[in-house]
Amino acid sequence: MKARLVALFLALLLLPLGLALWLGVRSVQDGQASAQTQVRAVWTGPLNDLRSRVEAFVQGWEEEFRKSAPQTLLVKTVFQLQNGVVTQPSKYLADGSPEPFFDRTAGLWDQKFWERGAAEGSLAPTAGWKAWTSAEGPSFVYWYRDGQTVRGVELDSWAFLSRLSAALPELSWTQAEGADRVLVLRDASGKVFSQWGRWAMGDAPALLTLPLKAPFDGWEFRLYLAPSALGDSSAQWALLFALVGVGLAGVLALGAWVFFRAWGASLAEAGQRVRFVNQVSHELKTPLTNILLYGELLETSLADRLPPKAREYLDVIRGESGRLGRLITNVLTFARDKPDAPHRRPLVWDDVVEAALKPFGPGLADRELALDWRPGAAGVTGEWDPDWVGQILGNLVSNAEKYAAEGRLVEVSTGTASGEGASVGRDTVWLRVADRGPGIPESAAEKVFVPFARLDDRLTANAAGTGLGLGIARDLARRHGGDLVLERPGRTEVGAAFLLTLPWSAPGTSRGAT
Repeated sequence: MKARLVALFLALLLLPLGLALWLGVRSVQDGQASAQTQVRAVWTGPLNDLRSRVEAFVQGWEEEFRKSAPQTLLVKTVFQLQNGVVTQPSKYLADGSPEPFFDRTAGLWDQKFWERGAAEGSLAPTAGWKAWTSAEGPSFVYWYRDGQTVRGVELDSWAFLSRLSAALPELSWTQAEGADRVLVLRDASGKVFSQWGRWAMGDAPALLTLPLKAPFDGWEFRLYLAPSALGDSSAQWALLFALVGVGLAGVLALGAWVFFRAWGASLAEAGQRVRFVNQVSHELKTPLTNILLYGELLETSLADRLPPKAREYLDVIRGESGRLGRLITNVLTFARDKPDAPHRRPLVWDDVVEAALKPFGPGLADRELALDWRPGAAGVTGEWDPDWVGQILGNLVSNAEKYAAEGRLVEVSTGTASGEGASVGRDTVWLRVADRGPGIPESAAEKVFVPFARLDDRLTANAAGTGLGLGIARDLARRHGGDLVLERPGRTEVGAAFLLTLPWSAPGTSRGAT
């Protein structure tokens, strides 16, 4: 089963699970929202009653302050304004010191609070409150209009708030009810002025908020309820996530089972294919070896009696057999699980290359390709694997034969390089295979070495091949301690040129990777 089918299978399993999770979450959330709505409906009435008590408390004291002689216990200072000017109290005390009242209320008189509303064309208010908070705490001033005179009182704030606290009722909650809810009255600065209940709300949001009117602007009642008072949904959430967790674990387990089953089947299939390729390739090599052997025997035994046409046919048989042998070798090399190490033995470099070139003569001649062999490493002896060198050279010449036949020429040259200034490396032998074909774009210099990669242009459009040869050739070169690269052509050069470099060492002192 392909990975795409496995992913589709898992998606089909996860889709209903995700839908069930979404429906479960929506159900729990809707239940919580419904419970909160019911609680708000129940508590709106009691909170409005509390606010009405506060308003009645304020109205009672407003009536008290309008009397000609209000209670002195709550009044700190009585003041009077005439035409916007404070006429009572005096700015100075009997001993000549400034009246403290004006310092405490210095920010009020520029506001002309007693005239606010007249600027918009409406009548000036007849009474009102001013409340503010300073470093000394909250302050309250009540005023009312008596004809053309504005009269007012500055309250003793702590006494006034003490009376408010005493006016607030006690709520008839049981001990259990007080443990899962809390109702607070907060002042304008956010401090708790009064509290009912013992539940620690922490950072929990208020379920219901009710603001107060003057002189308690910014004050508000806040109701907090513990989850247990709303109908604890933690059990629902726990059950929901447990079910989702079990479902998800089941889906993952099933997906893992399907994946590993498919993966195991793919591995088994791949292993079977590799074994099949190895077996078939080995089976092919036996008759192929016999064909080559009997072809050589035929040529040897009938060398003087073979007519030219029969010799031509025999050359074709040997050339095509060599081509088939190289193809089988490439397939075996690619399918091998663990690559072998090179089997080095003492060789003459030019002799190795010349021996590897010999089987290509008939095939190149059949395609009207001339072979220009230029040995340049006469007498250079080292340790190399002749089979690997032959396989590398065979792939390079086969590529030139298939893709560069229009150039009519294949150049094969060898040489050595030693010392720091050598262009191909220090103590190195090299082999260059060049053709006069259409060449390879510089952008594809690495792509041609990727297994199964074939250029989709005129280089490969009319030539058959597996795309394994160059990749295998480079791999063999690197496992032999060298490298195989595509040389960058000069401005006047045409075709493609591949350069093989291998370490050069005297027999018995082999160097390089094995």
